[in-house]
Order: sequence, then structure tokens, then C-alpha cells
Amino acid sequence: MKRFYKIFPVVLSFCAMNSILHAQFSLSGEFRPRAEYRHGFQSLSAPDDDPAFFISQRSRLNLNFTESALKFGFSLQDIRVWGEVPQLNRSDLNSSIHEAWAELQLGEKFFLKLGRQELIYDDSRIFGNVDWAQQGRSHDVAVFKYIEENGFQLHTGLAYN
Repeated sequence: MKRFYKIFPVVLSFCAMNSILHAQFSLSGEFRPRAEYRHGFQSLSAPDDDPAFFISQRSRLNLNFTESALKFGFSLQDIRVWGEVPQLNRSDLNSSIHEAWAELQLGEKFFLKLGRQELIYDDSRIFGNVDWAQQGRSHDVAVFKYIEENGFQLHTGLAYN
């Protein structure tokens, strides 16, 4: 019962803050297995070459938080081929951070997005996240955005490689 009296004020204050802040938190995931049969991959196969069949998998855990003038995004990614990693593996190099960014609204039309993020322009034809590949593509970049109500947008990015 004493424990209830300690937890109740925390829950009550959280509910009060939630009604004041109007923030949005979303948690989503992605599980993408892909079976591949390769015989003559990237070059013609020789008559004595054996074909290869394997299943690769991409798993992502996405967390997003949106408040009126501030947004956060975080995405963990794991890519592996089934049966490739031993069970007692001490260092797992297949897991990585795909996205970790924050976007701040600087004014009515100005935004600044910093961190590791996907850059997708013109339906991914000019510059995209290559999401058809298992690993995808993200960039460590700062993007300054200017957005008009009529749909005009201007993005400027700065990255160091």
C-alpha cells in the first residue's frame, strides 16, 4: 500500500503533463525477410558452379516523438543472413543505428534537422534512402529547411565525411 502512495503522484503528474503538452509518441517495427537464389550473380556462372540459396533479414525498431516545435526520431537496425551468426557471438556487428535525429522549428517556416537521417528527394530517384536494399541508406547531416504554405520548399544540407 505504501508503494501505491509513492507511485500515484507520479502517475497523476504524468497525466496532467500529458494533457498540457499534447505530445505524440509512436513505436513501430519492421521485419523484412528476403529469400534469394543466386546462380550467376554479377557474372555468368561456370558449368561447375553451385547455386546459392539463403534468407536475409532486416529488422528495425522505430521510435518517434513529436511535440509542437520539436521532433525526435530513432531507429535501430539489425541485418543478418539466417544461420550466419553463431549463438555465442560476443560482438554483433550486424546491429546498428539507422536513424537518430532531432528537428527543431526555428520559426513559422524554418526548421533545422540534425543527426543521422534518411534523405529522400524526388521519389528517391535523385537522392534516396535505397530502401529496397537490406541495409538502406542514412546520412549524418544537418538539414536547414524553409517551407512555404503553397508547397514551395528549400532544403540545404551540411555534412562532413
